[in-house]
Amino acid sequence: MKISNIIIIAFAIAVLASMLVLFVDAKNHQNYKDPNIEMKSFPLSDFSVVIAEKSSDIHLNPSDTNAIEIEYLKNKVVKNQIYKLQNDTLFVYGGLRTFVKCNKLKSIRAHKPRWFGIGNFNLDSLYIDVTGGYFQFNKNDNKLTKIQHCTINATDSARVVVSDTKIGNLTLHASVNSNCDFWSECEHVTGELKNNTRAFFKHNPQTIQLKRDKDSSFRIE
Repeated sequence: MKISNIIIIAFAIAVLASMLVLFVDAKNHQNYKDPNIEMKSFPLSDFSVVIAEKSSDIHLNPSDTNAIEIEYLKNKVVKNQIYKLQNDTLFVYGGLRTFVKCNKLKSIRAHKPRWFGIGNFNLDSLYIDVTGGYFQFNKNDNKLTKIQHCTINATDSARVVVSDTKIGNLTLHASVNSNCDFWSECEHVTGELKNNTRAFFKHNPQTIQLKRDKDSSFRIE
């Protein structure tokens, strides 16, 4: 056997072995339960507005009932307040990872969250205001989020990622070093980009009317 063939076969075996190790490691990570973490769930009355305060970590998903589940570290006293429900608004504060279930949603305001992930809602309209931090639409249970009318205001270096989501009419106002990536379909887009802001669209909208200053841009793949 030629030396070149031996090298190719050895390389292929090494690649396959590496992929197998990564697969096993990912499965173990997915099934791993940290013995130092205790989940506590608290039922909530109706709310339609979620306010994410600084450094909060929120995973928001639709449900027939309203609740918040909090990831506590065992044997560690938490002195600060994690959440507060006031009238129609749920406030979530930083410090611990939270999982929020909501049966009706109208508005989200995120003030420098460490993470805000929203799952597969099916809504006629949704208003989102993101001031800094990270905000993402992500798929849950292989279902697609559908929003007919969506308004997104992003500023102060906000990072917004929209995937696995179909938006009918998108109104986007982004500014001050913000980045907005739309990996899913947006049928009609209007709005404005300014102060060194960037927007990316994976799919070409049917119509797009985005004003922008000389320091801002948008790209359609």
